[in-house]
Amino acid sequence: MKTIRLRRFLRVLTAALFGLLLAILAVAWLAQRSAAPLDPDEVHVKAAIAEITAESTAGRAEPRPVQPPGFQPRAEPPVNPVTAGAPAPPGYSIVGFDGEMAKAPISPRDDPAEPDGAVVAEHPWLAAPGAMDALVRQSVAANRDWTFGWLGMAPGADGDFLAQRLQALGGRALARSGDLLRARLPGDAARLERVAGLPGVVGVAATPLELKMPPSLAAEALSRPPWERVPVLVTL
Repeated sequence: MKTIRLRRFLRVLTAALFGLLLAILAVAWLAQRSAAPLDPDEVHVKAAIAEITAESTAGRAEPRPVQPPGFQPRAEPPVNPVTAGAPAPPGYSIVGFDGEMAKAPISPRDDPAEPDGAVVAEHPWLAAPGAMDALVRQSVAANRDWTFGWLGMAPGADGDFLAQRLQALGGRALARSGDLLRARLPGDAARLERVAGLPGVVGVAATPLELKMPPSLAAEALSRPPWERVPVLVTL
């Protein structure tokens, strides 16, 4: 009988000691966890939870500005002495803004002598009667659908633009000499009329025969002995 009671007592004592040991281990683990540094991720999560909770209960909270590592604030620009109220230099005055400047429409010139008329006055053969017909006859005589000629260009005309438009009409710009554009022109009257109507073109014609040999060249050739040669440039 005494043996049975002793066994029960030992069992109760063992259970009590085991429970006490578990309690001591739990207290030690909690103390160690509270003393350990917090995980950065856990800190951010808790901060986010707190911010969300504050926004949902007391309205939206303004974000807190955080400067990145190594941030240096930009230096303020120097103060402009004029805008700061300093007096203007001698001979100058500072005015305020009184509204946008009024703009007048740009109208084309009505003077027939300027600027297009000056080109025709210098090269009257550009506007000679029958200039277009002469180009067509020149093309037919050569048995081809194109011919060489000249375009008179108004002052300020865009040579590149004219070259592109001329190519679209079957021609080709070859060289420019002052206000004249040497070109390979279409040989039919319809396309020649369209070339003559291009912006910046004041005339289309072939070089007259009397201009192909200037008097100076003829005089020089006649002044030389028959066995000497006179260098010339022939344009086909």
